[in-house]
Amino acid sequence: IIDDLLELSRLEESSNGLAKSKINILELINDSMNECQYSCLKKDIELNVRCDKSITFNLNKRLIQESIVNLIQNAIQYSEKNSKITISSFVDDGYLKIEVKDSGIGIEKNEIKNIFKRFYCVDRSRSKDNGGTGLGLSIVKHIISLHNGKIDVQSKIGKGSNFILIIPEG
Repeated sequence: IIDDLLELSRLEESSNGLAKSKINILELINDSMNECQYSCLKKDIELNVRCDKSITFNLNKRLIQESIVNLIQNAIQYSEKNSKITISSFVDDGYLKIEVKDSGIGIEKNEIKNIFKRFYCVDRSRSKDNGGTGLGLSIVKHIISLHNGKIDVQSKIGKGSNFILIIPEG
């Protein structure tokens, strides 16, 4: 929890001067997936990627990778054994979109507005079991805001969730 709080504090202080460079998005997604491989193996979850290998975008690699890893770890945490998670990316009208889609437990519609608040946990019993701090999605939202982007969530109970990072060019 201390590491998450420190990261959130650093993000809030770095609102200007974000270091960006041209990043290959497929490589970024693959690096993120590699970080989550052990968690996937423990639950026999298959990670799939859909991304054109030629997509490049100007962003902060470390921060966006942290966001993707966070979303994948959440998807793993709230998915059943032997399920699939798909990470997709494409460019649409000047915006990079990165989606992390699972077939997990889903999120109640009235909970979605709260999930980006600090310390908020949708399923408190599962977060205690899995060590969740309720800060991960708040960190993701800050990172995407630093890139002048936004995050969208689509979810249905019992069907899963789709988190979409939307980042403008520049």
